[in-house]
Amino acid sequence: MQVESDINLKKFFNSIIFNIYNILLIFATLIILFIGLFSQSEKIFRVSSLIEISDDQNALSLDIIDSLASSDGVILDEKITLYLSNTNLNKLINKTKLDLNISINNNLIENINKDLYFGEYQINFKSTISDDILLRVEKVSDNSFNIYDESSNLIYAEKLVGERIDFDFGFITLKNTNLVDINSFFEIYITNRFLIKDYLIQNLSINKNISSRYSWEQGSLLDISIDTNDIELGKKIINTANSIFIEQDKFFNALEADASLEFINSQIEKVGNDLSKSEKSLNDFQLIYGTVNVDLEIAGLIDEISALNEKISLIKIKRVELEAIYNKSSQQILSLKKQQSELQNQLELLNKKVKDLPGTQQEYINLFSQVQINKNFYEQLMSKKLEVSILRASTIGNVRVIDDAYVVTKVAPSLTNFLLFAMALASVLSFALIIIRSYLLAKIQYPAQLSEEFQDIKTIGVVENIDNMESIKLDNFEIFDSINSLTTNLLLLTKEMHNSAKIIEITGYSASIGKSTIARHTALSLSLLGKKVALIDFDYRRGDQHKFLKTKQADDFSVFNIHNIELNENFYFIPRVKKASSKILSFINSPSFNEFLENAKKEFDYIIFDTPPAGSVPEALALSIHADLIIGIVRHRVSKLREISMMRKFFSDVGKPMSCFVYNDYQKPRGYYNYVDSYSYNYYSTEYGYEND
Repeated sequence: MQVESDINLKKFFNSIIFNIYNILLIFATLIILFIGLFSQSEKIFRVSSLIEISDDQNALSLDIIDSLASSDGVILDEKITLYLSNTNLNKLINKTKLDLNISINNNLIENINKDLYFGEYQINFKSTISDDILLRVEKVSDNSFNIYDESSNLIYAEKLVGERIDFDFGFITLKNTNLVDINSFFEIYITNRFLIKDYLIQNLSINKNISSRYSWEQGSLLDISIDTNDIELGKKIINTANSIFIEQDKFFNALEADASLEFINSQIEKVGNDLSKSEKSLNDFQLIYGTVNVDLEIAGLIDEISALNEKISLIKIKRVELEAIYNKSSQQILSLKKQQSELQNQLELLNKKVKDLPGTQQEYINLFSQVQINKNFYEQLMSKKLEVSILRASTIGNVRVIDDAYVVTKVAPSLTNFLLFAMALASVLSFALIIIRSYLLAKIQYPAQLSEEFQDIKTIGVVENIDNMESIKLDNFEIFDSINSLTTNLLLLTKEMHNSAKIIEITGYSASIGKSTIARHTALSLSLLGKKVALIDFDYRRGDQHKFLKTKQADDFSVFNIHNIELNENFYFIPRVKKASSKILSFINSPSFNEFLENAKKEFDYIIFDTPPAGSVPEALALSIHADLIIGIVRHRVSKLREISMMRKFFSDVGKPMSCFVYNDYQKPRGYYNYVDSYSYNYYSTEYGYEND
């Protein structure tokens, strides 16, 4: 089985034209269907919120160190991970009660305020694949109810509203049962929390809101969004998740503040003791040596040493504080180490200058500098203690909500996408329809299509009104214009072959395409033109030429005798033999048949074989061995292109290629009259310069 593989634009365009109504129907049906689906589809909206996360280097840090140390900034990826941490998700589920749902008569109640019906509860699933739990609640009175399991087995009777109800999987507290009337039921569905957390992780979208074009500048803003069909629930989820995230941030800031206060208090006690000792040492020195003369240069040296020692001390304190919170490889800690090393180098240079001074002045400078260092540091610590205490009391965090949850846009369904998908699907179906109808199951649609599809085979006639032709008998025979054109073209074709075409086989791929009618009318028409013609009915299964020509079926093969088949002066007919379908092939290949043909070719101008369908039985191929000219009959909108192609291949394979086609039962479609007529009617007449009357 072979299908023409060449698909040219002209053929494809013609296929579209002939299938245009079906294509329009497909497009209209799918567009209407998809618009209906769009109107019935669940609407999905995007609910979004915007939060800002300030730098973790907050007011708990010592001011003088902040001016020296560099900041790592906000690491938003870490904040996103914290936002979706297991602890936060569990708190979110608890506060929104996402794992608890109520239904009545298997209809889930949407947009219910679960806080009105559920109090404290705790559900523990053993694994991520545990089945959901169903509890059936029967309202006994306004203040009491019964609880049944999924199989309607009573678990608890006459439990009070607000009473804790314990199960193997945890406990539940019902605050209200006014969903149903007394002696009515509602169901509580408890969903596996693992599934809800997986849903939140998959659907809660957290994205960095970055306005800078530099990849290292992450900014401090996060967009939190979720796509949902329940706008209020979406808002509740995001606002609650934001609230939990802020609470967690405040909690950890409070812990950090407590740790800082503890550290500062310990340092205050230590520095206070150091200050007392340094002041006593300076007083003792002054009692012994009295007042030491200090010029302006030495006074400046003392101030520089005091300032450097103060900065070094503060850096050491800050390093201890930060190393308790951050990794030692943190950029802040590394920066402080570099700054401390630089300050130490500057201090050593000043100490070298001090060593050049007299011993009394050196000792005075050292004692005085130590007093100044301890005094300044003590004052800084007291100020910082007050600042941290205020911050701890105010519970200020690093996270603040810029935009509470709001509807951004409708995500789905999109009418445009629905229409585009409908049109794309319609295009695919239309293309499939064209391929199937025009290439796989394509029926011949117009005469010129034969020449387009089979350029090596000529079309010698286009016949109309086959129904009228089949009703004409021998006694009222008339020549139709289309038959006249066909026989004229046939005569021209045989003339082109130097009149060597004596035996003409008229065949077709399948039954009911009018090959017997064409064979009969062609034979009669040739006889009326003065040609001596013999028509032989070789359709030994369904042949009925004898009915139209008012003869009887033959009793045996002796009918093949040129002396007893005459119907009129130029027209002779051999009917099929009764009940001889199993013998016809052996007869065709017999010497007696060959002898008959040799004698007939001397006696007749033309011998016409009316064969059975070439696609059904082998007689047509067997007879082609004897034929000089093979005419294939195709019927308008009945014959299929692949059948015509197969028929052509059958004859080519036996070494007897088809000579020409006759297009039968043509009905002019609107809009194509001139196109097909001018192409096909007088093929040979136009070519050879003849005109048919």
